Amino acid sequence: SNPSFSDLDADRFNNYVEHEGLTAIAAHREITRTGDENGTELYARRAKTLLQVGEARTRNVTQPIGQLLEIVPLQNPFALEEGAPLDLQVFWRGEPLEGAQLIEAPTDATGEYSSHQTSADGVVRVEAASRPMLYTVTWGVPAPNDARADYFTIFASLTVASE
Repeated sequence: SNPSFSDLDADRFNNYVEHEGLTAIAAHREITRTGDENGTELYARRAKTLLQVGEARTRNVTQPIGQLLEIVPLQNPFALEEGAPLDLQVFWRGEPLEGAQLIEAPTDATGEYSSHQTSADGVVRVEAASRPMLYTVTWGVPAPNDARADYFTIFASLTVASE
C-alpha cells in the first residue's frame, strides 16, 4: 500500500509500539526523551501469499521478492509434513532482521496465535501446518529527514495456503 499517516497521543502510541514489538522506535523515543509526546508515523503494508495448486513443488517460494520488509520461508512449506520445522526469515531492506516480533495465526480466525522473536540472522522456527496460516511482522524506524512524521513503519504478512 501507499504510505498512510497516523498521529496518536503519547499513551496510545507507546502502547502500540510495545504491542507491535517496535524496539527501534521504543529505543529512539527513550534516547530522545519524547515518550510523553504524540507519535506520528507514515505506515504502509506489504503482503505476500503462497498458494499451492497441484502436486508440483518449486523452490521459488523460498526466494525473496525484494519487499522492504519481507517474510521468506527457508523450506517449501508445501513439501513439509504437518508439525515439521519450518524456518521463516525476516528481511528489512534486504538484510536479515534481528529482534522483530513475528506473529503466527491460522487464517480461520480461531483466536489461536503465537508470537516469536527473530534471531540474529532474522530466523524464526515454527511448525508446518496443514491449514492456511498467516505470519505477520511489523517494523518501524525513525524518519529524521521527513517533516511529515517521526517514524516510518511497515506491516508485512505472509499467507501460506493450498487449494
